[in-house]
Amino acid sequence: MLNDATRFKNIFIATGYTDFLLGLDSLTAIIESKLGRNSIEPDALYMFCGGQTDCIKCLV
Repeated sequence: MLNDATRFKNIFIATGYTDFLLGLDSLTAIIESKLGRNSIEPDALYMFCGGQTDCIKCLV
């Protein structure tokens, strides 16, 4: 659970539906395909929305 998000330099939100059954490698591939190769940044938060609007999945 994220209680303090002040340490993140950038926060990216992936728009649209993301399948929450995807693992770390698949989410990383989504980030790289949308933002460009080697786009994983240190101290960044990547947020994904599932089919329901009350859940998010984050990749730190």
